[in-house]
Amino acid sequence: MTSPAHRFALVMPVHNRRALTLDCLRHLRKTRVLEWVHVFVVDDGSTDGTDAAAAGEFPAVTVLRGDGGLWWTGAIAMGMRHALATAAPEAIFWLNDDCRPEEGTLAQLRDEALAGPCITVGQVNGPRGVRHGGLRKRWHGLELAVCPPERTIAVATMNGDCVCVPAAIIAQAGLPDAARFPQAWGDTDYGLRCSRLGFAIKVVGTARCTDADPTDPDANSWLRGTRSLAEIARSFGTPKSYFHPPSWWSFNLRHWGPRGAILFATPYMRFALIALLRTVLPANFRRRLTGRH
Repeated sequence: MTSPAHRFALVMPVHNRRALTLDCLRHLRKTRVLEWVHVFVVDDGSTDGTDAAAAGEFPAVTVLRGDGGLWWTGAIAMGMRHALATAAPEAIFWLNDDCRPEEGTLAQLRDEALAGPCITVGQVNGPRGVRHGGLRKRWHGLELAVCPPERTIAVATMNGDCVCVPAAIIAQAGLPDAARFPQAWGDTDYGLRCSRLGFAIKVVGTARCTDADPTDPDANSWLRGTRSLAEIARSFGTPKSYFHPPSWWSFNLRHWGPRGAILFATPYMRFALIALLRTVLPANFRRRLTGRH
């Protein structure tokens, strides 16, 4: 049970990233978040001892275990369900274990969220600037909305790296749709559903986070990256892919209606074009063409 001081819950989905998970929990302890937030780590079938290590070093943290089939959205939903049933929090944070909120960030998100009530979003910064945060809905899809430090801006939805959702909103919107969106699009679909219900989603410019995953974004680029075309094509078959056909189809149809059929086909057509370019153009030339080295 959550103590009276812990009126807020934080759900962290994890899988086989023991060092990263423990570092995130240590960061939350160092920034004193653990003093006022009850953390629920949802370990979806890790085989590297993440669950035991987290429970051993952080006895106040609740560790929930999945069988490896929850994926991100299922883990978030399980954590939210358990937090609501056992802790009755005023709001629930989502936090990925590769996200490091600056000191005071979660408190800022909390205060703004409860004043609404609204969903609040912290921006995640990488080496090239903001990587994740709020998203605007356009006729052609979603685009990142970068919020200046001194402002708070309204958006249509969000990435789920660092988010605060008041319990009052959850009571009306329910939980993320893990059945249709096991991983990719689970966070953005939830935001769009909440927007449709009339709830505001705000990016707080002073609520900043650092991306602790050193992966180069170009590594996964279809054109500039080093992955083979066959590997990229195979990746579409996993729910982790944004272009996993069942999830991608449901997402576009739900939020763009008939136009969603065109949006659904677009990335596969782009992949076919890029596959042709990669077959014809040498790698060094492709990198020069896109201005990356």
